[in-house]
Amino acid sequence: SALQARTDPHFLFNSLNTVASLISEDPVLAERTLERLADLFRYALDSSQLRTVTLERELSMVTDYLELQSAETGGRG
Repeated sequence: SALQARTDPHFLFNSLNTVASLISEDPVLAERTLERLADLFRYALDSSQLRTVTLERELSMVTDYLELQSAETGGRG
């Protein structure tokens, strides 16, 4: 639920701006970042309909979220 709370318009806006800025600098990272963003939103939608989620899946999504945050800050935190 904490992850779902973080998928607000501000998070989406920042993530899309990050992808846009990475396209010319590092296209591979831009693509990977966009895929992570899609996975996070898919997870948020899917998990809201499930009673349980595996720990492996949850940790994978936390990792994706942290990677998105790292890309937004340019790896500074």
